[in-house]
Amino acid sequence: YRIDDFQESYFVISSFEDLFAETYKDFAALYTKLAAGNTYKPGDVLREDRVLTRGTHSYRAGSHAVI
Repeated sequence: YRIDDFQESYFVISSFEDLFAETYKDFAALYTKLAAGNTYKPGDVLREDRVLTRGTHSYRAGSHAVI
């Protein structure tokens, strides 16, 4: 995440209840799993990501490649 750049990606939640349910979990096991996994750069799009778009994307056209 780069605080000095325009944010063009957002996560969509169904409800605040869903958000709270997901964030009240114990993340220790997830951190262990992530430490041994892949590292991604800002803007990386994974094959399993569902990308919803709106607008012309002229700000960063062509800068996002599926990995």
